[in-house]
Amino acid sequence: QWTLQQFREAIPVDHGYRFLIHDRDSIFSNQVDQGVRHRGLRVRKTPVRTPVANAISQCERLISEGLTDRQVESVVMCKLAQLRAMNSELKVARKLYTQGRAALRDLGSGVNAAQSVIDLLRVELHGGDLAAAEQQAREDYDFLARIGETYYLSTTAALLSRVVRDQG
Repeated sequence: QWTLQQFREAIPVDHGYRFLIHDRDSIFSNQVDQGVRHRGLRVRKTPVRTPVANAISQCERLISEGLTDRQVESVVMCKLAQLRAMNSELKVARKLYTQGRAALRDLGSGVNAAQSVIDLLRVELHGGDLAAAEQQAREDYDFLARIGETYYLSTTAALLSRVVRDQG
């Protein structure tokens, strides 16, 4: 009901629109589609997406809705970076992890900032700058080892070894 009411308020009676394109979220029920059709629009649903595309959409939705916790938003940005890299969008991915990591450092989130090197490594393993990734990973690995952190250390070590191997 709420979604249909939003469409009623947003689309004037004398609109010039022909289509409403939406995804397959449950908020767009058959009742909503019928209500939109009664307003003279043809409904087009986007194709069923892949898991990566769905995850990108969900991360972007979280960020666009304005997360109130800056640390959580930064972590989501780093995860979104991995997804963008999987989608062959390395430039966007680098921008996301750079922003996310910088925010975590600004917040003084030492372990979270250092563990975000996992995101950086996974992005760069999709065809990026392995030498720069190795340098940053070594710094973050050393930090994690120095403070005795063990949860992220093994994953960082495994990805770091893969980066070294892939460089030849």
